[in-house]
Amino acid sequence: MKDFNVTAQIYRLHDPQKQHILINCIFPATSSEDAIEQFKFMYSPSIEFQIVKIYSAEEIPQDAA
Repeated sequence: MKDFNVTAQIYRLHDPQKQHILINCIFPATSSEDAIEQFKFMYSPSIEFQIVKIYSAEEIPQDAA
């Protein structure tokens, strides 16, 4: 399992100005596609947020210590 940083643009549904927020969330996953699916599962059915765009899902390098 690897860690992926998912970067996306969202907004709160109850915000009258629909001000967009750029967020980063880290998910343990086997691939970037899996991390994106986890992100969608977390935010898509939300009654609080709307996903505008998912920009990336990048693997976080592990320390070689």
